[in-house]
Amino acid sequence: VSFSQSLGHSETEQTLLGLGALAHDLGKVKIPLSILDKPGRLTREERELVNKHPQYSEEILASRQEVPKQVVEMALWHHEFLDGSGYPNGLKGNQIPETVRLLTISDIYSALTEKRAYKESLSPRQAFAIMFEMTGKLDMDLLRKFRALVLSSEFGHVRRRAKA
Repeated sequence: VSFSQSLGHSETEQTLLGLGALAHDLGKVKIPLSILDKPGRLTREERELVNKHPQYSEEILASRQEVPKQVVEMALWHHEFLDGSGYPNGLKGNQIPETVRLLTISDIYSALTEKRAYKESLSPRQAFAIMFEMTGKLDMDLLRKFRALVLSSEFGHVRRRAKA
């Protein structure tokens, strides 16, 4: 949401991105924890099952009339890449809405900087080095703006007012 706000998006757009961020991996509820938390490499069959989570998210969210179409799209397409090498639909370039591009960048950054059962966390600078090697896959203009936001001294700081 901070990323969307920093780009000057409306409150509605920020809210949609926040909802998409919260719901994008909802389909993982259909993946056994033994696979999601597996400390080693996944087998081909396990990887194929994990890669179905965007479709599972779509199934869950699209069945609810109150869920905006953009939120469903973010959940379904957050693993799509600009060069068409992503999944589940192999979308390319302008087929991928900006909201999805923002979420994809945020999601990859989160995956790289968080400690997981199968890997250690990376520093923000290490994560960005990897992400900037993804030329052709990610929107580099948005990635540069995201990096500037994340590496700014104010990002992530909790602001509290002194009590009188």
